[in-house]
Amino acid sequence: MEAFDGVLEANMVLKTLDLSGNPIGDEGIKCLCDILVNNTGIQKLQLNSVDLGDEGAKAIAELLKKNSTLRALELNNNMIDYSGFTSLAGALLENKTIRNFHLNGNYGGALGANALAKGLEGNKSLRELHLHGNSIGDEGIRSLISSLSSHKAVHLTNMFFLGKITLLDFGNNSITAKGAFHVAEYIKRSKNLLWVNLYMNDIGDENYTSILGVKLHWYKILKIYQGAEKIADALKENQTVTTIDL
Repeated sequence: MEAFDGVLEANMVLKTLDLSGNPIGDEGIKCLCDILVNNTGIQKLQLNSVDLGDEGAKAIAELLKKNSTLRALELNNNMIDYSGFTSLAGALLENKTIRNFHLNGNYGGALGANALAKGLEGNKSLRELHLHGNSIGDEGIRSLISSLSSHKAVHLTNMFFLGKITLLDFGNNSITAKGAFHVAEYIKRSKNLLWVNLYMNDIGDENYTSILGVKLHWYKILKIYQGAEKIADALKENQTVTTIDL
């Protein structure tokens, strides 16, 4: 990370920094965050599979509290558990600009999801939440959906809609029909949700219902593993999800 010192601080042209696949570790992440704290150019930071743990997540959380330019953060396939999720949740309460947040393939569990939910309650900028493969279960889903349901829409003159989630990835999270019910209720109320992934869960409803969508502004996908009658019913009242992939 020392090689970047002085370079990234002064470089305001670079918009994306992808260090995925490098065994940086927590100490390396701490150094990187110290370097990036004064950078106002990078909008997308990709740190997938970099041996990142809770201490590294804490350093990133501190960076997020001070950073106002980062729009997308990818922390997929690392070793972040409840403690790291708690740190990141605290950062979401203060950060006003992050839009896409990726935490796929970590160890959040239900406790991590509960902690993250508290951060989401106060965050109105997030548009995409990726939590694939975190074993959050029904309790974690309930907490997350509850926090997202508390958001109020804000319409700005530049046409950005803050506080409006458009994508939720809850695939491979040990969710049953009980958890799917909470998602279904959220789909009913949301006018902005465009893509939901519930693939590889334990919803287990054999009543397949396919609803063919139409092309609106984008093609979007709702992915459901082995059906889900409750979610299918919810889609009857939803006007934004446009394609289902069973």
